[in-house]
Amino acid sequence: MPEYPHLESSNPNYYDFTLNTSTIPSVEADTTYFEAGNMQYKQWTGRAKRIRDAGSPEYCSGNLSVALAGVGEAYRASASGSTSLLTLLPTAGALIGAPAKELWVLYKLVPLAGFLSSVLSLGGSIVPHQVSDYASLEDFSYNDMPNNNATDGMLRRRVSGKTWSDQFELDVQQIAEHFADQVYARAMDLRGSSKTWKIGLGICGLIVCVLLICGACYMLSAGSIVVWWCEAENWAFTWYSITIFSSVFENYANTPFAKDWVMRISRAPHLRISTDAPWSLLSDQTTAQPVIDALKKGYNTESRVIMEHNVPWSASKDAFYVIISRGGVRRGHTILRLVSKSVSVAAFVVSTALFASSTLLQFQPAILVMALVLSAGIFGRVTAMWISAVIMRDRPVLHRIVKTKKEASVFMEAILRREGMVCEVLGHVIVNGRCVKRRSKLTWSTIFGVLAKPFDVSSIAVVSSA
Repeated sequence: MPEYPHLESSNPNYYDFTLNTSTIPSVEADTTYFEAGNMQYKQWTGRAKRIRDAGSPEYCSGNLSVALAGVGEAYRASASGSTSLLTLLPTAGALIGAPAKELWVLYKLVPLAGFLSSVLSLGGSIVPHQVSDYASLEDFSYNDMPNNNATDGMLRRRVSGKTWSDQFELDVQQIAEHFADQVYARAMDLRGSSKTWKIGLGICGLIVCVLLICGACYMLSAGSIVVWWCEAENWAFTWYSITIFSSVFENYANTPFAKDWVMRISRAPHLRISTDAPWSLLSDQTTAQPVIDALKKGYNTESRVIMEHNVPWSASKDAFYVIISRGGVRRGHTILRLVSKSVSVAAFVVSTALFASSTLLQFQPAILVMALVLSAGIFGRVTAMWISAVIMRDRPVLHRIVKTKKEASVFMEAILRREGMVCEVLGHVIVNGRCVKRRSKLTWSTIFGVLAKPFDVSSIAVVSSA
């Protein structure tokens, strides 16, 4: 090559090696591209837009071939290295962190934050797959409440990974009554919380992390083109959408519980309830059926309660959660796990194919995209764990693992039998064992969890004139 002297001699001399001005367009393009600090973002994105504006996949591919022919070997080597770097993104989920039960708690207590955590997991699972990972009274129960029950010492968990029935030869009803005592003690606790702003700040942090990844996807799609999907202007968002679906699906499928029943509990004010309000308790019904089945079918009721006009009252400002989980995996859930694995494999294959087939990729945007995505994923995991820690300081959840649906009904009925509590469960509001209102299962608590206010019983109250 005439522009590079002394390279073809038998005894090359590099002391006077110089690069003369080249007239080859591809070499000139590389010379301009590799100037110090010259990213030329507008030209980079403008070239991709011009290629895609061809109007058809055939013309777009033709324009792409012309553009590739106009760059030099140095540019191609740089683009190849950038592409190789981004092919690591489908495996980024493994770098974010191991699954943690705190994130399962976060998903139950603040569903919005839990969903954002799944979105930021980049294809990885955030919840443990084994029941034993969740069987910890120290993390899930409110043991600081005073209790004079004689069996309290016996009922402390000794062996991780076993349900109450596995560990103690006590009647399930007795264990359920003790658990209901804990729930009642927690409901009567007057200590409030001022951490709502911290949780809100954490959720905003998670949203910022998601926006950072979206910004990285926009930058990547704007300037690089996938060879076999030439006209796709937002192909990086396709990768992120596939990753989100795979993450959420896998986290749902790998939960080790066959079923969860969630109750929102708060302290009730003093009131009187109509005697014809439906009983939700098994022993008080003419037709015996489990409490869970009765609530699932629903009660046809719209009630009014009476609050004395000359009697002061107070109620909880914040609700806490009771989660009763049935251990084990159903047959349908097993199939769902197999499907989730197939989806994860397919997502990995498609994602790798997208990045490996991308062209005209500059190394500066590639490094920036990699840094933004990984930083957002790692910071999102740290933020989610911080939110969970902040929430758990107030002991907002009591969790029990049972073996059967019948045991779950026994625990639920024991809780509903306690007076002085407002229980929101399966689309019903139950006070003192009676259903006072049937409401939609889709409420603000479905999104914001413990941040949502408990049901206001005074909204269905009539003030007594007596």
